[in-house]
This record gives sequence, structure tokens and C-alpha cells, in this order.
Amino acid sequence: MRKYLAGVGLATAVTLSAPSLAQSSKLNAPISRQPTVGSEIDRGQDAAFDCGLHNLTNFAAFVTCLNDVITVNQQKSTLSQPFQFGLYVRALQHSYVQQAALEGNTAIWRDSMVKIMKSNKLSFKDFCEAVGAAGKCEAAKINEQTYGSAPGAQH
Repeated sequence: MRKYLAGVGLATAVTLSAPSLAQSSKLNAPISRQPTVGSEIDRGQDAAFDCGLHNLTNFAAFVTCLNDVITVNQQKSTLSQPFQFGLYVRALQHSYVQQAALEGNTAIWRDSMVKIMKSNKLSFKDFCEAVGAAGKCEAAKINEQTYGSAPGAQH
């Protein structure tokens, strides 16, 4: 009887460990998911939107939040130009809505946004498509919100 119980215990142990061996190999498998330009633009605008949502009237805290987002993404090696494009467009729109003076940080964001647009051949239409607002997007309105209404500022 004793030999039988030992054999049952061994069979049970083998049966229970076999599925876990198969499952752990799945758990160690790498995930392969490549971001797209559109998903990065959307991720950037989401990050800036969150900063604005938590700092509606405190522009200094908003700027700090954006700088923290950039730093964290640099450290994680997830900072891309399309991400920055989405971040800067939404940050400039927040500045416009809050009627914050378009100087200092906003001038830096605007310059960076323009460089990224040129080097990646991106437009405000691309921004709208990436954030799922293609049918509701007005490029002229975004242009005003990001560049201001100064003459000759159209891009």
C-alpha cells in the first residue's frame, strides 16, 4: 500500500507541474508590439492632456508635469519625435485655452513642434487623424492655437 501511495504522489506531482512548465515558457516569451507614428502622436497628446487636466489653472505645475513626462520617456527610451509632436500640440493648445503668455516654454514647444513637423513631414491633419478627430478637426483652428494669431505665423 505504501508503494502505491508514493506512486500516486509522484504521478500527481508530475501532472501538476507539467502545465506550469508550459505556462512559464509563455510568460517568458517577449511581447512584440511596434508603435506607429499615429499611436505615438496619440500617446503624447494623452500625456499633455493629463498634465493639463491635473493642472488646469497652475501653468507652472503644467510645465513641470510636461518636463517630467519628457524626462521619464527619455529614461525609458520611449521618447520619439511623434510622441513629442503630440505632446507639444496639446501643450500649446492648453496654453492657448488658459490664455497663458506664449513666451518662454511655449516658444520652445512651438519651435520643437515645427522642427518635428518638418523632419517627419507631419501636419495638423496627421495630428487629428492620430487622436481620432479627423472629421472634427480644423487645421486653421489648431494653427491659431499653436502658433497664435500673429500675422505670418501660419504653417
